[in-house]
Amino acid sequence: MRRGTTPTVTFSLPFDSAQIDVLSIAFSQDGKVIIEKNKDDCILTGNIIDVKLEEIETLTLKEGIVEMQIKASLTNGSKI
Repeated sequence: MRRGTTPTVTFSLPFDSAQIDVLSIAFSQDGKVIIEKNKDDCILTGNIIDVKLEEIETLTLKEGIVEMQIKASLTNGSKI
């Protein structure tokens, strides 16, 4: 991913994304969350989650490693 671009980040899941009730995807650097997206910001299709980042969001990142974390609550009550 490059600063100032509008990438779509794709995640493959080991289950159908239709089971996701609540979703949060965090992008962090230096231990601080810089960008956070929720289910409404994503496209869920089969076992795939696509999340598009905006130019203004990628400009908030600095060069280096970006860590990503997905948290979700499933319709059966499980948390991942």
